[in-house]
Amino acid sequence: MTASGEHPSKTAAGRSLGLRLAIHLAVVAWVGVLVLVLQVIPYPGISGAERLDAAEFCVYDRDWPSFDCLDAGRTTLPAAIHGDDTTLAVYRVSVQIDDRTPAMALLIPRAIDAVHVRVNGSAMTPTRGPDEILWHDWNRPLYIGLPASVLSEGDNSIEIELRRENRGRLALYPFYIGPADALQTDWQLRFAFTTGASRMNWAISVILTLASLALWRMSPRSLGFGWLALTGAACVVLGSEWAFPNITPHHAVWTVLCYLSMQALAYGIFRFLYVFFGDPSRVYLSLIHAVMAANLGFLLLAWTVLGIHPDPVYTAGLWIMAILTLDWLLSLPARGGRRPAVTLFFLFSLSVALATTQWIDTFGPVGLIRAPLAASGLSVLFIGLSWSLLQRFDELRRQRDRLTASLTEQVARKSAELERSYAALARQDRTRTILQERQRIMLDLHDGIGGHLVNTLAYMENSGQSDPVLQNAIEDALRDMGLMIDSLNVEDDIPVMLGMIRDRLEPLLVRHRARFEWQVDGDTRLDNQTPSDVLALMRIVQEAITNAVKHSGATVITVASEDRAIRVADNGSGFDVSGKTRSATSDGGFGLRGMRQRAADIGIGLEIRSSGTGTVVALHW
Repeated sequence: MTASGEHPSKTAAGRSLGLRLAIHLAVVAWVGVLVLVLQVIPYPGISGAERLDAAEFCVYDRDWPSFDCLDAGRTTLPAAIHGDDTTLAVYRVSVQIDDRTPAMALLIPRAIDAVHVRVNGSAMTPTRGPDEILWHDWNRPLYIGLPASVLSEGDNSIEIELRRENRGRLALYPFYIGPADALQTDWQLRFAFTTGASRMNWAISVILTLASLALWRMSPRSLGFGWLALTGAACVVLGSEWAFPNITPHHAVWTVLCYLSMQALAYGIFRFLYVFFGDPSRVYLSLIHAVMAANLGFLLLAWTVLGIHPDPVYTAGLWIMAILTLDWLLSLPARGGRRPAVTLFFLFSLSVALATTQWIDTFGPVGLIRAPLAASGLSVLFIGLSWSLLQRFDELRRQRDRLTASLTEQVARKSAELERSYAALARQDRTRTILQERQRIMLDLHDGIGGHLVNTLAYMENSGQSDPVLQNAIEDALRDMGLMIDSLNVEDDIPVMLGMIRDRLEPLLVRHRARFEWQVDGDTRLDNQTPSDVLALMRIVQEAITNAVKHSGATVITVASEDRAIRVADNGSGFDVSGKTRSATSDGGFGLRGMRQRAADIGIGLEIRSSGTGTVVALHW
């Protein structure tokens, strides 16, 4: 007895209970912090697209537009309406479009449940009647291309119809309209982290189940593979609802199976870790069993007696089981001076936090959670399970390595030699293939397109039907094709490429009574140059020379190069660099814009100076 009259065992039990309660509260707080952190992470916007945050809405209890609104008004998105299988909500937005020339699209990141979209009265998604099975869109973003024929200059009406086949929310979140390219890129990212992640998780679940069953058959009483197989099977069932909601059975038996799978998932994870690490106290196992019994009892009571939807309370029970599992991981004794489950605790707590965002988003206020991340939570869960297996397998691997060290060293050495041999053969084969393909492209250009252009030019000269504009265009095409063929032959030697340009443009200069003054250095190179960069640089030089020959009346064209610069100068009449006149080039100034654009694309400076005594085009980097 102590001085106060308390029995020592009771005092120790009280301290132990207080410690466990403190750990439990700390774990709950930690998960809450993770949820908050996940919500404050900035999400990038979509550049160039218009975000639509408000809409006019109308709620119907039957097919629209046959019946009048039950409720109408204007709402800020995200907005939710509680409905059932006879409820339909239509959100209308008016968008101003001033230019239909670029490809436009609509991106709806989130909408619940079945979505039908009309733009200016035209259906953009398949329509389904009230008696048909609805297409579920709640777990995937929608990307809808908008044909120019559907849009109109000025105001455009967008109508988004939401319906579901059971009781629950009809919810629309902010959506975007804008350039198709930008929206498609964002849609692909969102799809990868929602539907794509769900389908990947489903495939991993199937593999996990089959692998665990095989390992369990080989060793039924070791490492808890039977419980891991149960966990994988539960993930397969639940993952089917997420990955393939439109092909899962619409039957009460499947609904019951999904509820039981949620329970099996939480229980299977705990039992696998319980066997994996061991716990002689069995306190947490008893607590898990108690929560399971209460959860299943409430599920049966809600369906048969209360007639209420069990999801909020039922999933809260699963959350309590997850928290108890995290408590238990923290309570494991240290081994070898370190706690064996610290990494697992962080991984599983992150998984619970990610799943919690989905629970809050489903049953809490609309818009409180910016992005439910349950699919990512399942991915983190798989990482945690894999980590636990890797820990044990790593221990086995170390034992094996100590027994077979010399053999492993010999195998590694021979494997490295083979890898080097294979790599050398692969490089030779790849080089040979590239050279063959390059030769084929050059032959196709020269014999195909080049032959057609030469025949066309010869026909014009022989037939007497002279068309200077067409003849110049064909000659320019031949020179440009020659430059492309040269770039395939000599992909990174700038002085050699300049010499090839000189050979190809020499006849043009002779025809215009002009000549080259050549001052080319043999060491000119771009920074981190690639064949495409060299080709772009040569196009700029060729454009500068042809402009000087055709439009300035120059008699001497100087091409000079240094280590990091190329200059093309002429003694022609010059032109208006500011672009106020459109006679500077044959294409009305587009050539100069093309030169500037190419220079910007490869990151070099372009300076053009022109006066009555000539023009200088200077490239530097």
